[in-house]
Amino acid sequence: MNFSSSYFSNSDDLLNKIRNNPLFKQWHLAFLLAIISYYLLSPVWQSGILVGGDWIFPYTQEQLYEFYNNSKTYWHFRELPTGSPLPHHNIYPFELLAGIFYFFDISGIAFQKILISIVTIGVGLISFYAFNKITKNSFASLLAAIAYLFSPIYFDYLSMGWIFVLLFMALLPLIVLLVDSYFNNAQSKTLIAIGLITSIAFAQSQAIVWVPLVVITFAISHWVSGTVSIGKVLSKLLILLIGIMSIVFIVHMFWIIPAMSGASAYEGAKSISVYDFSRFNVLNALNLIRDWGGVYNKQFEIAFNSDLLLFSFFSPIVLGLLFIRNVRSNRYAVFALLLVILPFALFLAGAMIAELPFANIIRDFNRFMVLSNFGYALAIALVFAKINSIGFRLLGLICLLISVHPFLDQSLYQWNESQGINTAPRFLNNPDNEIEKRIDQYSGSRNLLMPTGAHIGTLNDRRFKNPYAELADLDASFSPNATGIYVSDKSPPPHIKFR
Repeated sequence: MNFSSSYFSNSDDLLNKIRNNPLFKQWHLAFLLAIISYYLLSPVWQSGILVGGDWIFPYTQEQLYEFYNNSKTYWHFRELPTGSPLPHHNIYPFELLAGIFYFFDISGIAFQKILISIVTIGVGLISFYAFNKITKNSFASLLAAIAYLFSPIYFDYLSMGWIFVLLFMALLPLIVLLVDSYFNNAQSKTLIAIGLITSIAFAQSQAIVWVPLVVITFAISHWVSGTVSIGKVLSKLLILLIGIMSIVFIVHMFWIIPAMSGASAYEGAKSISVYDFSRFNVLNALNLIRDWGGVYNKQFEIAFNSDLLLFSFFSPIVLGLLFIRNVRSNRYAVFALLLVILPFALFLAGAMIAELPFANIIRDFNRFMVLSNFGYALAIALVFAKINSIGFRLLGLICLLISVHPFLDQSLYQWNESQGINTAPRFLNNPDNEIEKRIDQYSGSRNLLMPTGAHIGTLNDRRFKNPYAELADLDASFSPNATGIYVSDKSPPPHIKFR
């Protein structure tokens, strides 16, 4: 009997020593880094440049230089016949960064892969840090970080080439912590930090709308939870919004002032075009609930095993559990609920919002699911922070991993004919040679290769026939010469005169 008691006592001591070991306490972080490296970064680091369906990074040294060179001028020479003014210059910090890479003779391919890697690791680690700061629970933070990063939003926008949406995903958890801190302490340095981070996040133009929405949502959360009086909430909200927008304006004023002074640019941004408004209807209620749906590309959704569709509702179910509890006393619970509801409200009010001046910055509400994605992840962190049962924790982890299985079984990175649409990221190792080989297939015909200025597709390959399944035009995007006629939903309406 004494031996048995001594044995179990020694076992408990051993377990406690293991739990208290600093290395064991970091296993959550090590596990997160391991799955990020294997499932997200290793596919990106295969040879060649990742070609987005809508946007692309420089490939050669010359193209990297042209990308950097854009930071020094308000005029670009890509549009026939003489070039045209740039309607916006919000990515200039990254154009300057490209100049540093060019100076050290680093290729455009390396520039893209390093940037994607930093942003991806940032999404995982910063979100883990934020969730851990909020919940003080490493396991719950691990689940939330996995849910936040291994999401349809991440892969769908990566394959589009919209790296700066992912940049905002990385910075959003930090912005949330700082906004909460400001409402509690109202320190000037916190306001300045939020403003500077927003200025960087503004590389994705919708960030100038997303951050104020986050601030307003957090203000409502503080008021509903009773942590701050309504008077103080309103005064801090006003100061914070004015401060953030002022700092962003100062950082970007060198191009904002010329852009605002141009009448045509103003007309182009005055309202959302019919084309953009039609994209509000791409989503449906079911996909909004489970945070599915890109703009047109839906690689994650296509690759999802139809026999496992029930698990696609893992996050909404967890949010429901949070809602059942007394959420009013927890400002972060209120915040998570409001973030998830926000895209629904914007979707329903789309017709009205489309008429607002400069609503073209919003463009499509599908991108606002970046906010609901964070709301769901925060709900997961809050719920599992209250669960101590190992069995329920394990069940939650299994359900979460099944819900992100297109990443884990690598079906996202493989294309087959039965899918009908290409889900795999597209890499080019030698764009010029690959295009020449494609043209040589039709050597018996005359070929006229026009400068598109946009995207390259083919009707003979099903992988590139669908919207946003084309390849962005490398040569047109980073050429020092006029290369095409650019017409998009952001273009100002034409002024035609008949004589």
